[in-house]
Amino acid sequence: MTDEESHTLLVSEPKLNETLWKRNPAFYHKIHLSVLYATIFTLLCLFFLSDSRTSKCDLFAHNTPLWDLVEYETVVFLDNIHELSPFQGPPDDVKDEIWDKLYRNTSTTVIDSKRAKRLPNSTMVAPGTQGDGIVSLENALRKSLYPERFPDYSVFFPNGTRNQNISIHHARASDHCVDRIRQATMCDANIGASFWRWNEHLGKWGINMRTTQTCRNFEKMRLWAVERNLLDWDPKVPSRLTDE
Repeated sequence: MTDEESHTLLVSEPKLNETLWKRNPAFYHKIHLSVLYATIFTLLCLFFLSDSRTSKCDLFAHNTPLWDLVEYETVVFLDNIHELSPFQGPPDDVKDEIWDKLYRNTSTTVIDSKRAKRLPNSTMVAPGTQGDGIVSLENALRKSLYPERFPDYSVFFPNGTRNQNISIHHARASDHCVDRIRQATMCDANIGASFWRWNEHLGKWGINMRTTQTCRNFEKMRLWAVERNLLDWDPKVPSRLTDE
């Protein structure tokens, strides 16, 4: 091909496209509009998705001073029947220690004024804010199952009969523990899936309770609370609320 022929092809190519455009302009307009609408729709979807996620994060951030510390990890739940956790079984010194360690020195946490003012409810200004961890409630219920070791926690006698002489305060405390756990369970609403498997021994399908879940890193939050725990303060000392 000569240089003159090559030049002719390069020059005539735009003219060919221009000719096609003139022959069917409506078709090209439809293509341009379709691309434009698709782009706008995609951008709107990304905007609303981002706004929705941000709103949810902002909502949680105002409900807890720990939101920016939350991180997630994968945890395998045991079935707690064939596989027992270290927390299960009759109480002894070792089990009592690992249960108590879960919430020891975490009940009264001091936070800075900026975090405190972001909370949905006002609380007391220094010396601290009072909390009641769910784990301590679970441990109280665990202790109530073993009256021979924890007589002060049980509403039953060691022989299994109900203690009718228990104080109203103690009975209400146990009821309080149960319902606080109920509220926490409904609030968290675990959406992890359980699976069915064939049980050869029983000859039927059964739920496999050994499942993989996505959980908040409890140890990280526990250490945060321990570092900010306030000891030996007098709750009778006058103070004021954070919104005053």
